[in-house]
Amino acid sequence: MTESRNHHFVPQGYLGGFGWKRGKHHMVIVHDFKEQKTYEANTRNVCAQRDFMRFDFNDRAPDWLENELGKLESNAVTAIRDVASSGDFRGGNRNHILNLMAVLAVRSPEQRESMRDFHARVAERMLDLLLENKEDWEKHKRDMEQETVTHFGRLRGPLQMVPPCIRLLATKCVPSRHSLSCPIEADCRHSIL
Repeated sequence: MTESRNHHFVPQGYLGGFGWKRGKHHMVIVHDFKEQKTYEANTRNVCAQRDFMRFDFNDRAPDWLENELGKLESNAVTAIRDVASSGDFRGGNRNHILNLMAVLAVRSPEQRESMRDFHARVAERMLDLLLENKEDWEKHKRDMEQETVTHFGRLRGPLQMVPPCIRLLATKCVPSRHSLSCPIEADCRHSIL
């Protein structure tokens, strides 16, 4: 089966409800607020980004999440049509529509950037605190190397419990005399006093 690459953050079936059919395509009117232009577009090309929901995770296909969300979206679009024709917003239809609303609230490029920015700022602050002075850094490093905890019946090091950027920092980086390169998304640089 071919892997889907054009991932919608607003489902095509939902978008189709705001437009019309032209041949085999569903069309909508789009207004680009940045460019201040209005035009007709195929719903395939609206509210979508290449590989937006692509995740490499264990044995799952990279588009697994996109496919699973597609099932939720399909149920929701069917529920919207049922409610529009019957006027009955109860039971399963209500649940499907509310689930779609929840997904739409958190799945957008803006929301993803907001979360990425938040995580980068938290990581930056944590790194600032860890690297406030060389003695504290050395103590934190020793503590992380020595401590172990039991978690869910497995012996795990404390590094599994800290955020990935700090774990990466503690295991892969060695501070030089004056600075430390931090390989997180923001590629920030921190000084050691």
